[in-house]
Amino acid sequence: MLILKKMKNIKTQNKLIIFSIILLGVISFDVFWFLHINNSAADVLELKKIVNQEMSQNNNITALKKDIDLLKESQGKLDDILISRDGVVIFIEALENIASKTNTTLQIQNVDIEVIKEGEKELYGELNMILNISGSWAGVTRYLNFVETLPYRVMIESLKLSTSTKEDEVGWSMGLSITGITH
Repeated sequence: MLILKKMKNIKTQNKLIIFSIILLGVISFDVFWFLHINNSAADVLELKKIVNQEMSQNNNITALKKDIDLLKESQGKLDDILISRDGVVIFIEALENIASKTNTTLQIQNVDIEVIKEGEKELYGELNMILNISGSWAGVTRYLNFVETLPYRVMIESLKLSTSTKEDEVGWSMGLSITGITH
């Protein structure tokens, strides 16, 4: 019986050893997958962080593109109101056309372009003109109104109105000093 008992103990021990080995295998398997999942979760968090950074950069790029488009639109508007250096003759022709529309006489007494610089870099130019317009009161005032509504950025620096001093002429004369910005 002792042998039988020893054999039972050996079977129980074998079962216990097999159970322990299986339990150790299951625990090892669980630990392995836990570590693997934990590492995968860390990788996912890192990838999510990278994706968020890239999305933020894309949003910044989109915002910058919108700003560039707005700047281009503003530049186009500025180009429309500034007198190009090549377009000074066109601007003078526009002033002459206004004179013919308002039935006035235009005398251009002075035209000067002053280049404004910062160091060696040219920033812009100022087109300074002195004009003398003569005609009826209505024509002279209409001429001034047309100059004020030109599509260019033109500043009236000075204005002098006078009547004709000749007995045979009834009319008005306007001395006008204007400045336009050129590019």
